[in-house]
Amino acid sequence: MQGTFKKFFDSHQQRLARRLVRLEAKLHQNETRLGHLLNGRLSVAAITMVIGLVIASGPEYRQWGVAFLLGLVVFAFLVAKTRKIRLSQRRMQTWKTHLLRQMTRLSGKVQHLQAAKNPLPPLTPEEEILARDLHLLGQNSLLTLVDETFTTGGFQRLVRLLVTPLTTEAQIRERQQLLKRLSANHWPVTRFLLLGQSGETQPNTRLLITELERPLTAPGFATLAVLHLIVYPLLVATIVAWLSGHPWLPPQLALGIYFLFSLASLGKAAKGFSQGEALSHYLEALLPVYEWFERHPQLTQELAPVTGRLKPLKQLRWLNFLLSCLSVQAHPLVFLVINTVFPWTYLWAGLLERWRKKNFAEWKHSLEEIEQFEALGSLALLHTYQSPHFPEFQSANKIEAQGLFHPLIHREQVVANDFILAPPRSLVLITGSNMSGKSTFLRTLGLNQHLAMIGAPVFASHFKTYFAPVLTCLQIRDSLEDGYSSFYYEVKRVRLVLTQAASHQPLIYLIDEIFRGTNNRERLIGSQAVIRALLKSTRAVGLISTHDLELTHLERDFPQLLNGHFRDEVRADAPELHFTYRYHLGPCPTTNALKLMAAEGLPVSVDPGT
Repeated sequence: MQGTFKKFFDSHQQRLARRLVRLEAKLHQNETRLGHLLNGRLSVAAITMVIGLVIASGPEYRQWGVAFLLGLVVFAFLVAKTRKIRLSQRRMQTWKTHLLRQMTRLSGKVQHLQAAKNPLPPLTPEEEILARDLHLLGQNSLLTLVDETFTTGGFQRLVRLLVTPLTTEAQIRERQQLLKRLSANHWPVTRFLLLGQSGETQPNTRLLITELERPLTAPGFATLAVLHLIVYPLLVATIVAWLSGHPWLPPQLALGIYFLFSLASLGKAAKGFSQGEALSHYLEALLPVYEWFERHPQLTQELAPVTGRLKPLKQLRWLNFLLSCLSVQAHPLVFLVINTVFPWTYLWAGLLERWRKKNFAEWKHSLEEIEQFEALGSLALLHTYQSPHFPEFQSANKIEAQGLFHPLIHREQVVANDFILAPPRSLVLITGSNMSGKSTFLRTLGLNQHLAMIGAPVFASHFKTYFAPVLTCLQIRDSLEDGYSSFYYEVKRVRLVLTQAASHQPLIYLIDEIFRGTNNRERLIGSQAVIRALLKSTRAVGLISTHDLELTHLERDFPQLLNGHFRDEVRADAPELHFTYRYHLGPCPTTNALKLMAAEGLPVSVDPGT
């Protein structure tokens, strides 16, 4: 690991470890306080019950009523205090989990983290290939390294950010500046994410948006509401006439008619309460998040303008008031009586539906802003904890990297490399021994270039590149669904690379072990033809790894071709092969296939000179 990055990681590990020690002490202190409160609450409840029994035993103990009321007040206070401490415990436990997660990421042991089980958004076939080849998604992936989201929609937006390159350099610079600003405020951003994660359930913003789209009243509600406006005043007029001594209809009959009409029409309004209650439950899960938004307008006004205008806390208070008025539905007898004498449910269900229609668009945008803030906050914490460096872009087809490494390899084992590919060179042919690091280096360069293209920090002490998306042909597999063999799949991928390169659009291509699925003669002929075609492109550069050392001779005829290699070394103090995983210029001077075969006991002879 490069010295600057090692210091960066070590300082963060030490800082997080100190925070973890302090946090565990607070958790232990709170646990002790919670135990005392629970014991006290139980004692107060028992004493209050005894006092109540004594009072009930005879009128002579009536004076004990003050003690009974005091006991109830103390018990209620202890219940509230217990809830507050439990909430604090839950939030501190979330903070502890966050610290442990960051420490695991800093060590490069991402495979030890549990990948999120949220459903992925739909991906195009090309996005799926890129995600698989560069380990963007899945268990041990860039997503696991980055993900701090707490809603399903936020998770899906983060996935979209990770797999979708930006389309202009201006967009990249804008996102870089945004992530730098959020990272500079990493504690408020972290608190936002922790508040979302500390709820008892994961908020499902996509389901919430779906619920907001659904009407809170049944079809035909408006017509029946108009009839209520006509029929109810007639009922009131009938009762008033009866009370004034000029009845024109028996009030019992009028009440009976209105009761039957109200009972028959309630079905159109009754679903408002149950659906509205579910809506309120989903929104209240986001209440701490919305409180955070209102406390940090200077940080969120640019990214969440709709939420700022919506005033969600005020909206939630009004929603809860409407639902409390509709809650008589939970008491059947009261529900029937009150709707017999007044169109209670129709009034509040109508106001609830009016609230939904009026605010649906803004609530939808607000929830989308929360999702986007989660995704960007996750990338900002990547900058805070994982890499302080952003790439630089230039106009020339040039890649220059110092201290380049793969973020998903254990930090005590990962090897950083320097690499440069500058005009007139446009293609690096990488040869090398088995297991020497060729494939990992292709993925390392590809992942960092892709991070640059999404406006994220990179894992290199210096990374200068040009605006070009990545096209990969790394993991070759059969496609049973399409009826492709692995070789035919590779041929199709290489053809796509050639087509894109021939269009003279910016492109960085990565091909691992080109045409590995065919015999030596045809692989050599095919590889030579592909390399010659790729060298004609004016804007495409790339890396191709191969075991065919004959291909390295092309460097003599094509100045655009550069040879590089990885190799094994033999140590005098160790009989087994040793890999440095260092990138070197020139063709690979050694091979190790026969050595590996012999080491595993296969009946092959090894030339000592190889």
